[in-house]
Amino acid sequence: MNKDIVKLIIANALVLVATMLFIWGWQSYKNQPHPCQYQFIVTDDSVTVYDSKEIVGTIKLDGSLDSLITEDNK
Repeated sequence: MNKDIVKLIIANALVLVATMLFIWGWQSYKNQPHPCQYQFIVTDDSVTVYDSKEIVGTIKLDGSLDSLITEDNK
């Protein structure tokens, strides 16, 4: 009988620890910045990149868009 009680206590402790780790991980995930969602405004020869309401930068249409977004994600 005592072995069953010990197993039950251990099982409950493991479930409690797993639940706490899940909640801690979820809170950490929620508090991180959201993934970038870029908006682009294209003019004649350039692109202005926004992330939400912040301007990431403006580039000429010469292939440097990749480096601008990569730099912003650092």
